[in-house]
Amino acid sequence: MDGDADTDIDADTDADTDGDTDADSDADADTDSDTECADTGETCGDDGGADTDTDTDTDADSDADADAGPSFCDSEEFADFMAKTPVALDNTGAPFRGNGVDPEVVVTGFSFFLCIHCLDASVLLEELYADPAYAERTAYFFRHFPFSEDETSISVKDHRAAEAAHLQGDFFAMHDAIFDNYPVTSETTLLGLVEPAGLDTDLFDADYASAESLERVLSDRAAGIAAGVTGTPSIFVDGRKLSTPLSWTMLPDVLDCLLGYAPWDPPDGGP
Repeated sequence: MDGDADTDIDADTDADTDGDTDADSDADADTDSDTECADTGETCGDDGGADTDTDTDTDADSDADADAGPSFCDSEEFADFMAKTPVALDNTGAPFRGNGVDPEVVVTGFSFFLCIHCLDASVLLEELYADPAYAERTAYFFRHFPFSEDETSISVKDHRAAEAAHLQGDFFAMHDAIFDNYPVTSETTLLGLVEPAGLDTDLFDADYASAESLERVLSDRAAGIAAGVTGTPSIFVDGRKLSTPLSWTMLPDVLDCLLGYAPWDPPDGGP
């Protein structure tokens, strides 16, 4: 889903400490080898087997609950995350997935098309927002964060192309095409994605070259820097930044806690 919404949220100003690259290091940002992203994390799933003895089901369930220990929602890590002081991020006009009108929870993601972990995060986010349990109650807003401000660099051009698609109402068509062909490191390859993505090529060409597409990309980057973004992907949930000891991979767990779902078990079974 692509759309605009007048949504203001708060964002944590703590700098990302997950191995991010300084946003001022623009010169070497145009290739993947020069891009450092946030460290990956991992989530834990439940492991168990079926109990075929109907006389011992209750005892077995009690033992399993005792062994499981406290949930993530009761953990010190989640408590510390919720204790963070948010600051304002304005997502007005940003492309979004999910409920961009009246979300209960707002997720804001600063992303870079030449970042491998941003590719991984995009897959996770697409899965989450294909699930009505998340899509109907939350919104994910995409924000641009190229590591260069040079409009001639491919890192800026990749984002400008996605913004040109947004200007014709189909941001995620180009977003998905760029990530599906990761890494897009030449303008020839980039422009070759436009027609297969189903975009109006004449309109795209005009918007891609426009001052508006460039301004939107650089404005997002400036907003990220002001919010303490130093690397990508940087994910904020209701303004609180997912950073060490939590990583962006913990987003489903955080949403489950905020929405009152059992971990990875929303009403329809989750992604």
